[in-house]
Amino acid sequence: MLNFNAPSNFKKGRLIASRFRIIDIVIGAIGIAVSIVLVNILIGMKLRMPWLLIAIIPAVIAVVLICPAGEYHNILVFLQVVIKFYTKERKYIWEGVYKDGTEKE
Repeated sequence: MLNFNAPSNFKKGRLIASRFRIIDIVIGAIGIAVSIVLVNILIGMKLRMPWLLIAIIPAVIAVVLICPAGEYHNILVFLQVVIKFYTKERKYIWEGVYKDGTEKE
């Protein structure tokens, strides 16, 4: 068994604020910005609360996507792995003995 020692901040050096990739910050910023704009527009139109709740959905989705997810970096990475798993071509390499019953042993 091989053992490798890695410093505790091994991957944190490549992340912003030891937690986010650049794409995570972009997704979060866009989601929150869209929600702020929608809320400001809807407040100006004096609409009721259900519309304001709908307006914050982009921010909620963005925050959920960049939340940590156990072994994966975050939910976004988990979804990318799942999509790649189901869409890539699988190649199965046969290893073993084939017996068709016609050959005498």
